[in-house]
Amino acid sequence: MDILIRDQVKELRRMHKEVENTDSNWALTDMLKDAADRIETLADKLAAINMERSEQYYHTGWILCSKRLPDEPTEGMDDIDELDEYIVMIEGADIPTCLCYAGNGEWYRDGDFYSVTAWMPLPEPCNTDREVEE
Repeated sequence: MDILIRDQVKELRRMHKEVENTDSNWALTDMLKDAADRIETLADKLAAINMERSEQYYHTGWILCSKRLPDEPTEGMDDIDELDEYIVMIEGADIPTCLCYAGNGEWYRDGDFYSVTAWMPLPEPCNTDREVEE
């Protein structure tokens, strides 16, 4: 569990004990305990999901289409040329290229659809205002 989250849970548990010992507000006592329990459970689940995702999808940067596809495009998008681009491996190709994800497992560029086996997000654009490593 993340250190910051662990500290927050610890603080909630400390507050729970303090309120419980004063015997002043049982509803608040229950809420503090419940909040600490829920945050701890959710943090553990999130950590497990992130670890699984890192191992399964991002080990090499490539994500197999058979395992996961990008998020579906926003509904109501009128122009297919406004779709998000990804680096992809087209079935049978030797080098990666860029295509748009049209949704429903369809990959698009210049009026044609392609069969894609793996994909990855585009890297962040180069910031030429900062010094770039050579």
